Amino acid sequence: MDRAKIEEVLQIHGYESEVAKNGLKVKLGWFANRLNLSWDLSRKRINYAYNQILDPILATVIGALAIHSSLTSDITIATVQGAIVLNLILRIIITELRVIELKILLSQYQNSILNDARKPVT
Repeated sequence: MDRAKIEEVLQIHGYESEVAKNGLKVKLGWFANRLNLSWDLSRKRINYAYNQILDPILATVIGALAIHSSLTSDITIATVQGAIVLNLILRIIITELRVIELKILLSQYQNSILNDARKPVT
């Protein structure tokens, strides 16, 4: 799959992207994480990489600390930690929704390329 054509499709649909070493870095919006796209030659599909593991772990740890702080110490610390957890959770949800939208868009593009390649030349 051609990186330039993927970048063109992304720009047509309003995504900002830039070329990275092994693929494309895509900005998903003002509050979502960056997405790294790369092409897997062996499986012939696009790989999507973003903070899929780090953000939920941070939200869980800080959430546990917020609960502990609310039970044992000052409520203001617990409130700040709770606000950080809500921020992370919203970021996770928004990123997931935008990645799903982008996966649908790129799968339609990939399917159209495969259908064009299967048509006999007359």
